[in-house]
Amino acid sequence: MSDSGGMFKQPLKQSVQDLTLLKSHPQWGLANKIYETLTAQGYQTYLAGGCVRDLLLGVRPSDIDIATAATPSQVKKLFLKTIDVGENFGVTRVIENGQDIEVAVFRTDGDYQDGRHPETVVFSDPEHDAQRRDFTINALFLDLQKNEVIDYVGGLKDLALKIIKTVGPSEQRFQEDHLRVLRALRFSAQLGFEIEGSTLSAVQKMKELLKKVSGERVRDEVLKLLKSWQPHVGFELIISTGIFEILFGKLPPESLSLWKKIFPLPSDLRSEIFWLGFFWPLLEAEAEGQSSIPWNEIEDQVKLSRVERKAFKSARDFLKKREHWQGQKLGEKILFMHQNVGPSLIAFTALSFPAWASEFMNLKKEYERVAPQGQLPEPYLKGQDVADLQGPERGGALEAAYLEQLEGSVRSRGEALQWLTAYPKGLKK
Repeated sequence: MSDSGGMFKQPLKQSVQDLTLLKSHPQWGLANKIYETLTAQGYQTYLAGGCVRDLLLGVRPSDIDIATAATPSQVKKLFLKTIDVGENFGVTRVIENGQDIEVAVFRTDGDYQDGRHPETVVFSDPEHDAQRRDFTINALFLDLQKNEVIDYVGGLKDLALKIIKTVGPSEQRFQEDHLRVLRALRFSAQLGFEIEGSTLSAVQKMKELLKKVSGERVRDEVLKLLKSWQPHVGFELIISTGIFEILFGKLPPESLSLWKKIFPLPSDLRSEIFWLGFFWPLLEAEAEGQSSIPWNEIEDQVKLSRVERKAFKSARDFLKKREHWQGQKLGEKILFMHQNVGPSLIAFTALSFPAWASEFMNLKKEYERVAPQGQLPEPYLKGQDVADLQGPERGGALEAAYLEQLEGSVRSRGEALQWLTAYPKGLKK
């Protein structure tokens, strides 16, 4: 019986008695209903892929996927609301009470021509379905009737050894779906597993395939890597394999040490913070005149949103003017701290320039003083207070008054009106 990722004459089986983590998933109720409905009709049905892997690792699964002998047309007859995700590929989404779960028929894939999808699929059985999956640890099935994990490809052994290994020949798996080259790195970072030797060699050999992958798919994988348990593992691999350079250009020498200071970030932060952290070494290099990275190409490569592009513009503007930071008024700095990415830009700067650490802490205190609930106070002065000023002077007076208010020099509307009488603004009408 082979355990090299080839086909097993008889699958390995492992009992699983505790399904608490699986049953705590918000979609468990729907998943169990789908499972019971399909099995009651005589269709062989298993939970499949990452949810089985995570259960064995003692982690609550992020998604629940179901594999079955029922064809899409048979699935659709059994449930009130379904959507064809890819009927030609045997995938149907079952929807109920605002939740949805993908149900895929056991299948064998034909040739891949576009580096992502098979040209044809043949509905088959669990053994052949396991053979077409990416990595052995993702090719496990769970039989809920017997509380038993079923393994045709050596995934249980690799899970115990904590290694990432493709199902079958690595180059073939990567040629089929080019993104798997990057997914190997992401799973290594996410799980803290090593990439098996021949699989890693194939990653290095076939990294150029990633140039053909869409920006949306690259974006999703890199963002998952950034939010993983051990992102530094992924960073080391993304540098040593040359994948970063393939995707985004040459990295400055100290990038890894800087990344290790920045990550991991709390996973509930906005995505723009993760992207700024990921590209911070390049942003720093650009600010020091040591980089000519075409930012528009990088932004396009990972399909940054409008909000994320705005964050990058704020970062680049900040870095261009950073040497003049100390000359800015305290009120201006407080307003900067109120920007979505302001605190992160100062915190990242403090990692390269320790003197900024005290500046960051002082500004945090000042900001919390002014905006204890994250809301800046309403200005004491209103538009009607400066109605008798010349056009541009009105905005200038309101802005200057508000900065004084934030700094604590003006503490009431009365003081603001008194301040206005002395504001060096030229003659009133």
